[in-house]
Amino acid sequence: MRIDIHDRQGRPRLRIMVDPANPPSVVQSIDGQGPAFALDWNQATDDVGQLRRCPVCGHAELYARRTMPQMTWFAAVVALGIVVLLFTYGGHLSPPMLGLLLLLLVVDLVIWRWAPRMLACYRCDAWFSQTPIPRNIGPWDATRALASETKS
Repeated sequence: MRIDIHDRQGRPRLRIMVDPANPPSVVQSIDGQGPAFALDWNQATDDVGQLRRCPVCGHAELYARRTMPQMTWFAAVVALGIVVLLFTYGGHLSPPMLGLLLLLLVVDLVIWRWAPRMLACYRCDAWFSQTPIPRNIGPWDATRALASETKS
């Protein structure tokens, strides 16, 4: 399992690989600079070994998200902007350009559909990838995120 720990502004602080069969209780960056993080694995996993709580902060609320390449969203926004610009200013969309934009849309949808999923913590925004996702953990929910923010 790979764990990405972030600070309050969302900047990455630490990325580590953890063996779920023998998880460490304290982790630190490879270069030894920066703070060490204590991980609490006692209640973090269930009997099957799937994450149920965040081992970084102990919060019980996790959500599933896709690991999308940042370029995918940029390409989709640029394509949408081109279409809006052409239709807003009375320009004509040539068939090759329309075909290219449709191809870009299909490629974006395929990447989105088969992008790997990972778990994330509502409270500390730690990411857990390369780990199985329990069935009862759903996508990000605004009400849960707001409730997690007010509890911390």
